[in-house]
Parts: sequence; structure tokens; C-alpha cells
Amino acid sequence: MLDDVQHALGYRLSFRHLVLETLGIERPDDSIDTLQWYRQGDMERLLQMCRRDIDLLRDLARYGCRTGSLQYRDRSGTCKTLPVSWQFAEDYA
Repeated sequence: MLDDVQHALGYRLSFRHLVLETLGIERPDDSIDTLQWYRQGDMERLLQMCRRDIDLLRDLARYGCRTGSLQYRDRSGTCKTLPVSWQFAEDYA
């Protein structure tokens, strides 16, 4: 998904950015915490974070399939629509 976005725009957008702009969900930036959780052996927190991100990825993909677009802000902060042409098999939608 992020590769498709980068290819279309010519620059990268973060997963967190796409989730916020498209779905209106503030995804925590817990990347620093992730390393600490791993070192502490807190696998439950790591699993929860991974499950959350998988759910968000699924929701972004569904949104893109349903509407044919994702939302983002360009470098000047202007809200833009990025057309996408993704399709899901019925079993996965």
C-alpha cells in the first residue's frame, strides 16, 4: 500500500498519516516504546500493537476499495485525494 502511494505521489507518506487523514483515527506513535517492550519481553503489548496496525491496514484498504481513493495532506498542508484502484476478493472484504 505504501509503495503504491509513493509511486503515485513521488514521495513517501507514513502509515500513520494515511490513517489520520483517511480514517480520522489518531494512531499512536509507539515506535520508541516498541523496542522497550521487546527488551522487557512484553509480548502481549507488542501483539496488541500489531493487531491494531493490521486492523488499521485492513480498514484503509477497505476504504480505498470502496471509495477508490485515500485522503492525505500534501507538503503545503492542503487536503488531497489520491485515486487508488484496489480490489478485494469477496472473502476478504
